[in-house]
Amino acid sequence: AFPACGFAAGGIASIVTSPLDMVKLRMQLARQSASGAGNISSTASLFHYRHLLHGLAQVVRQEGALALFKGSLSRAAFHAPSTAISLGLFENIRRKLSAMGV
Repeated sequence: AFPACGFAAGGIASIVTSPLDMVKLRMQLARQSASGAGNISSTASLFHYRHLLHGLAQVVRQEGALALFKGSLSRAAFHAPSTAISLGLFENIRRKLSAMGV
């Protein structure tokens, strides 16, 4: 039961937070591009967001609301199994330690 709950929680959380992560990543790429560090594509210079909420609003205005969730299924495909394994192992170990009196 715990791995299934972890799978659902990880998948839902990654989809819900995907817009925030996308804007954060774009802000990081724009900052790195502006500093001249690394080999960043010219598209990174297109993202000039003042802060997170401004970035979210800009994405909705320029690309549409669905653009906020680009790549969210890929994030969910990574995070859901990872969270399921973590939660399942945590609960298993917790039970075993509890049974040993630790």
